[in-house]
Amino acid sequence: MDLSASELFKQREQATRELKEFAEDAEFLLRGVLAREASAEVRRRIELILQGMQGEPPSAETLQVMRAVETLERAATAESKRALQRVSDGPAEARVTREAKAALERLGRRPGK
Repeated sequence: MDLSASELFKQREQATRELKEFAEDAEFLLRGVLAREASAEVRRRIELILQGMQGEPPSAETLQVMRAVETLERAATAESKRALQRVSDGPAEARVTREAKAALERLGRRPGK
């Protein structure tokens, strides 16, 4: 399959738009790509995506997840702690995983655990 330069550019633009949609979830991975060797164009596109995220409020989905973790933490029941533990076993780069781990750490520091 021989794609013209303009077709390849369109594909790269589409991929960039799709990455922007998932940038909050992919931030850790995008920063990992920047830490390794990447072409100048890949670097530029990732840097633009990350810059666009600065100062932006979290998405509705991210807020919903953060609130769910907060609710489980506030409940502080054995069942909510088990749920947080299951979530904290997820992919290390996922925000929900990091939030759940932090909630469990805070719960562990509470008097009377």
